[in-house]
Amino acid sequence: MKGVILMLLSFFFGDVSNSPCFKSLSVDITNGVKDGHEITKNGLTYNSSNYYRENGSIYGCPCNFKKCIRKCCGVDEIMINKTCTKSDVEVKIPIHRKTDFIHHLDMRNETHKKLDYFYIHKRCKKGARLSPDLYPETDTFYIQEDGKFFAPDAEIGGMLDVGNYCVDVFHDGEIDRKFAAIFCADDLNTEQTIQHVVKKIYSTGEFFARFACDQ
Repeated sequence: MKGVILMLLSFFFGDVSNSPCFKSLSVDITNGVKDGHEITKNGLTYNSSNYYRENGSIYGCPCNFKKCIRKCCGVDEIMINKTCTKSDVEVKIPIHRKTDFIHHLDMRNETHKKLDYFYIHKRCKKGARLSPDLYPETDTFYIQEDGKFFAPDAEIGGMLDVGNYCVDVFHDGEIDRKFAAIFCADDLNTEQTIQHVVKKIYSTGEFFARFACDQ
């Protein structure tokens, strides 16, 4: 069964196994400083097991050795009508220990650097939005200290890695500048999550009903 699921995911979402990290969690380090088999860019040094080459470029995998938070849009952007748009809205990301709030990460004052986090700025290719302000009984989620995603009532298989979500402030016809998350279908990497999502996509079509995010 697992082989069939992985084959289906490979067909719909692309290969998931030939590099040290998913493409959605990689950053371009082609112009980084090279020293032997190591490449340094923006203060991070990548050894040969944490980068890969593709189409003439070199991509690093910072989340292999750093705590990562995946923000859907850029530093000074929020998601407006499914498009990353420049905004003055302040995006503060709450960090939790399970369900207990610990502190906010504030991109404007770079608290992520003091607390040793790395931001991945990439939206999901496909996904379903979790909006706790609208659906608190099912969509409440908690970003953990290690960057993982915990949504105890959303039936998505416990803790999810950073490749399976992105967070941001959203503004559209449904919510007005509220912090929310997209559960991504780009890079599914646990059997439980794969089985759940495949069931949603291929059996009911419910997965994309609330929100589809296309790049």
